[in-house]
Formats: sequence, C-alpha cells, structure tokens
Amino acid sequence: MALFRRRVTGGLAAVVLAGSSLAFVVATAGPAAADSISVSNGDDSGPGSLRDAIATAESTSGPDTIEIQAQVLNITIDSPLEINAADAVTITAAGAVLDANGSPSALVMTSGADLALLGLTITNVGPGDVADDNAVVGTLGGGNLSLGNCTLTGNNVAGDNAGVVFTNGQSVDINGCTITDNTVTADGDGGAVLSEGGPITMALSTVTGNTITAGGDGATVLSEGGPVFVSQTSTVSGNTATADGDVGGGIDSEGGLVGLVDSQILCNTASTGGGDAGGGILSEGNDVQLQNATVNGNQASSDTGDSDNAILVKGGAVSNDNSTVGDDTTICETPTTPTTSPPTTAPGSSTETTAAGGGGGEEAREAEAATAVSANPNFTG
Repeated sequence: MALFRRRVTGGLAAVVLAGSSLAFVVATAGPAAADSISVSNGDDSGPGSLRDAIATAESTSGPDTIEIQAQVLNITIDSPLEINAADAVTITAAGAVLDANGSPSALVMTSGADLALLGLTITNVGPGDVADDNAVVGTLGGGNLSLGNCTLTGNNVAGDNAGVVFTNGQSVDINGCTITDNTVTADGDGGAVLSEGGPITMALSTVTGNTITAGGDGATVLSEGGPVFVSQTSTVSGNTATADGDVGGGIDSEGGLVGLVDSQILCNTASTGGGDAGGGILSEGNDVQLQNATVNGNQASSDTGDSDNAILVKGGAVSNDNSTVGDDTTICETPTTPTTSPPTTAPGSSTETTAAGGGGGEEAREAEAATAVSANPNFTG
C-alpha cells in the first residue's frame, strides 16, 4: 500500500504520498525573509500588544513574523484579532495563553494570505453570529493554515460554517497540537478541524472531547474535498458529531483520500438524520488507507442513510496494513477502582474483640469458623 512521509525543510512542512499514482505535496508557510515584530505585553491594544503588531504587519510588504516575548504569559482580547495582511504572517509564542474573552473568534486571516501559529494556547471563544463563518483560528479568505505546538481548549464557536480550526479552501497542517473540550455549532458545515476543500495533515496531535453540531456535514475532522492524512501517533478520540448531512465521528472526507498511519481513532460517536455516518471514518468517493493504525470503539447511526461504526466508504476501498478495525465499545469504558468499607461488627463479637487487642489472632479466627460450621444444619461431621 502507499506510504506517507512528512518532512520539514527550510520552514516548509510537507506530506508526501509515495508508492501510488496519486501524489500530494502539502506545503505551508515558513519564516522565509520575514520582518520581525515584537509583542511585549498582554494588553488588548496599544503599543506592544498583539493587536498593534498585527496592524504593523498589515501595513508592511512581505511576510512578517510576530514574536510574543517569553515574559508575556497571558493576552486577553475584547474582540477578534482579524488579520488583513497582503503576505504571510507567522505568530510565535513560548506558551502564552490567548483568552478570547467570549469573542466569536480569536485569530483569523481574512485576506488570502497564509497564517502560521506556533506555541500558543487559545481559550474562551464564545458563540458568534451564525450568519458569519467563525473559527477559533483560521484562514477565512482562502490562505493556508499551519499550527504547531498549540493548545485549543474550552472554546464555544458558532457560525454559518464553523470550526475550532477552519480554512476556506486551502491546506491545514497541524503538528504537535492538542484540540480538546471545544463545542462547535454550525448552520452549515462544522468540525473541530474543518477545511472547505483543501487537504488536512495532522501529526503528533490529539483531538479529544469535542462536540460538533452541524446543519450540513459535520465531523471531528472534516474535509470538503481534499485528502486527509493523520500520522505520527496522533489520536482522535472521545468526540461527538451530530449533523443533518454526512457525519464522521473521527474523520469525514467528502471526496479526498484518507490516510491513517501509526495513529488511532477511538470511541467517537456520529449521528445524522439525513446523510451517511461513519463512527470512525466516513469517506465519500475515495479510498481509506490504514498502516499500523487502530479504528475501534466508535459508534454511528443514520436515520435515512448508510452507517458503519468503524469505517464507511462510498465509492472507494479500504486497504489495511497491520491495522486494527473494530467496534468494541468496551475499550471506551473508564476503569473503576473498587471501594472497600470497613467491616461492621456487632458489639462483643470476636472480630471486634480481636481488633481491639483482646487477643485471639489466628486461634480466634479458627474458633469462629468452627462455630459457624457446627451451627450449619447441613453439617453432619
């Protein structure tokens, strides 16, 4: 079967599908000859703020790198940070937390330029106007999006089309990120990771505990036409997707090839009233290729379409290389630790006497057992 390779060279991240007549190279923006702009405080606006740095990037030509300094631990904004730059923008941080403070989105590129985000945590996006497309982080104007070493958690994003991560037709590259405990509500398409037509690549990442509700297609990872490659010990688990159209508990690819390599899709739930449903993976029109992967414990249901708890492929085929595919939901049960209560004994019992230091020990236990046996009416010895 085909193999998937991911390489990073000179600021470009690339995923190559080799050994097949179909080859994709997905490149994302890197820090080539970029102007550097510093963020020195966590204010919403004013000199040294992230918003001010974005304004500077918009006013200059050529790519820009915005560096959030290490001493900036928290940034709180009162409205979305919308970037309308003519050229690519890279934002780097050393673990700073961006609190969206209930804004309908956090960081979005509204022009057609590329956006890269590295080392940042984003939280507290609040529901927005469903007449607009919204995202925690995205390129709504059609640029490529690259995320590295990021955490996106505790967000509630709503829109016409909506995603925690959202691109409107170009590539999404996610490397070393955690996307967890977010809620997405969309009149149209919705996903924790949503691409309206471009390829999605994800490596060394975890997407878990997200809830997606969509009036169109919905999935934890949703591609409306481009291929989806998940690799390098990534995990998509414990997510719930509900849609009126097609739905994938883990992945829904509407036409593009799906590749899952050295990764797992576990314990997701997909349900729809009007489309097809794949608990682990849904592929509408192309192949699913598995290598050293696990798809298990997922559940799917559809009122009117086809469904499969593990993998549903319409118009393609599944190839399995050393992978596990099943629907054993017992793997999703949280182990419980048995609790023990101290024994309750009647006053004056031999157990109480022994515990109180009244002697007896092994002899007392043997005597108690002998008494119980001899009191048994069925004992004839």
